[in-house]
Amino acid sequence: MPTQRTAIFERAVCIVTLQCILLICVRFSISESVTIGLMAPYNISSNSSVVSAEYYISAALLAKEKVLSSQLLPGRSFDFVWNATTCNEATSLQVFASQWKSGVKAFIGPGCSCETQARVASALNVPLISQKTYLCGIEFGCVSRNSANAIETKTLCTNDVLSDKKDFSTFARTIPANSRLAPPLLKLLQLYDWAWIGLVVEDSPEWRQRAQAMHTYLTLHGVTVAVQKTIQSASLYTTANDGAGFEKVLRSMRDDVRIFVFAMDYRIGREGVAYAKRLGLRITDYAFILFALDHGTVWNNVASPRKWFYGEYPGDTQGQSFASVMEAVLLVSVNPNRTSQYDQFVASLKSRSNEAPFYSTVYEGAGWSKEVRILEGDPIFF
Repeated sequence: MPTQRTAIFERAVCIVTLQCILLICVRFSISESVTIGLMAPYNISSNSSVVSAEYYISAALLAKEKVLSSQLLPGRSFDFVWNATTCNEATSLQVFASQWKSGVKAFIGPGCSCETQARVASALNVPLISQKTYLCGIEFGCVSRNSANAIETKTLCTNDVLSDKKDFSTFARTIPANSRLAPPLLKLLQLYDWAWIGLVVEDSPEWRQRAQAMHTYLTLHGVTVAVQKTIQSASLYTTANDGAGFEKVLRSMRDDVRIFVFAMDYRIGREGVAYAKRLGLRITDYAFILFALDHGTVWNNVASPRKWFYGEYPGDTQGQSFASVMEAVLLVSVNPNRTSQYDQFVASLKSRSNEAPFYSTVYEGAGWSKEVRILEGDPIFF
């Protein structure tokens, strides 16, 4: 079953989706009714690596009320239709075609793969807005190491090719393209006058694309990527099976570079820093740049800072504190700020989740609380 952390991230995406629906509505003439088509990976198996839309799809109800209470559509009707895609490309294309034939004016989804759907939307001149769908790895018990669902074959709509407005003129997304990590990384390196680095890359579609963009952008701006190595993907990584390989990669690089950029999930990067210490890479001689891009993880860790420093993978590092080896780490993170307005939105989303037409039961039972604790004080940065 997906964790509350992953569900929180999906709800954050829905805030932007509310705004997207409002923007779509102003596209149509005053005489038209407006119907939005919603496509989502609903009722995904607990063995899947994708979090089911059951955790966040009730945001559509809040969006509809927001549109109807605004002045964007005076004298016009507004509604949405929806279908489940099960995170299958063929199914999502069938859903897209069916909704379009029924008179849908714009689409939100499909939430998993996007390239083919976005090309079709462009050809038909209809808007398509996609959200990011979170992948849940084996460390949370969502998928087993041998599960076919653990293999990430899609880039979940963050592929840079989708930024080409010539081919995808009507496509938009609520998460940055993979290439957007490169400019802030360059700024950080320039701040410390670092121009010679090593790049360690998680073997997943998203991180491979991000690393390629980093390599190209940094080289263009005078930074040398002296060595680049690959480690296991987050959805398949275990300390027992892959830890020695990670340590071997660092051992092979330590004589060539002093600045390591870990282009990977934060949890694996944290493991890598521990392996570096084990190899004797002293914090006075080496530096490590890690990324924390999941809002749920960042919010939880800001609320409880000790979580930044504890291993999560089963094996010899689970539960161990990494605090002593994190002094040489610089963290590139999503904005950790969180507002009371967002928390109120989350509470509304939970309370409406079991209503028609979705009838989600994921927030029922003792394991979930519909009350949301509002964070106080300033966020903590590292």
